[in-house]
Amino acid sequence: MTDKIYQLQGVKLQDLEDRVTEREVVNLSSCQEVCLEKCSCRAYTFLDVIGCMIWVVDLVDITVFSVGGYDLYLRLAPGEFSQAATRKKNPNDHACGACDLPESDQLNVAFIDVGHASMQVCITGFRKGQLKILAHSYD
Repeated sequence: MTDKIYQLQGVKLQDLEDRVTEREVVNLSSCQEVCLEKCSCRAYTFLDVIGCMIWVVDLVDITVFSVGGYDLYLRLAPGEFSQAATRKKNPNDHACGACDLPESDQLNVAFIDVGHASMQVCITGFRKGQLKILAHSYD
């Protein structure tokens, strides 16, 4: 099974020194292809002024804003999504969306950022067509 891509909207992107820039990549779909070809790719985004940015380290310092921010595409293992047993998928379809998430049960995910001087935790709930921030705390 191939990895899946999940889009997070309105994100403060991680510090720039922790990513690889692919300047020759000219659009979002090409950026996704580059990410899926690199085993170490954890996430990617495409900004017109910078190009394709690929994160190959654990993601830390990620914040979801209520207004503004950027789209961040997370690369996740297929097991991290609920799969409908009867649904046939195109084997060439790398992108996933809300259709892969459960409709009734919520998939809860904890994002934990442990830094040198502080720590933050964000608990999110994913459901078909929804992303909900359940809790956020920092010290």
